Amino acid sequence: MGPFEAIITCLRKSFRFSGRTSRSEFWWFASLAITACLILYITTGQTTFATDPTARQTDNLAFWPLALLALPLAAAMIRRVKDAGASVLFFWLPPLALLLSAGFFVISGGPAANPPPFGLPELVKPIAGFFVVFVCPIAFLVSALILLIVLIAPSNHIHEPKSEKV
Repeated sequence: MGPFEAIITCLRKSFRFSGRTSRSEFWWFASLAITACLILYITTGQTTFATDPTARQTDNLAFWPLALLALPLAAAMIRRVKDAGASVLFFWLPPLALLLSAGFFVISGGPAANPPPFGLPELVKPIAGFFVVFVCPIAFLVSALILLIVLIAPSNHIHEPKSEKV
């Protein structure tokens, strides 16, 4: 499948989470989304903020292509995971790791001066902090790597030739 056909197909199937997506279809579409965001990020001067905090920034134009392509990209990613023969749970591993990290951050009380919320004992704070700093980022990276491996995996099904109608 060529790049234009893949992009059109993914956009047409934006709200379809069932079915399958080939590797080429997914990666052409993902490449378009990533490239569009990077080009807008670089050309709109979004990179100047890190070096000069007083520089005027335009509205975050790099966010809009990502926001518009997030649902079609998620649908294509879920179809790709199914096509690779893996469980859809692989798609949810990185977001779950981020939610887990956010939960431990809340339990730890956030910055050092805040007490733990919900009346939890002070002993919980260093344990939750350890999870926020070490365990959750490692869990996120490992789960994102597993998802990437699943997305790269070849299709698990055999494409049968379409039968011709007589």
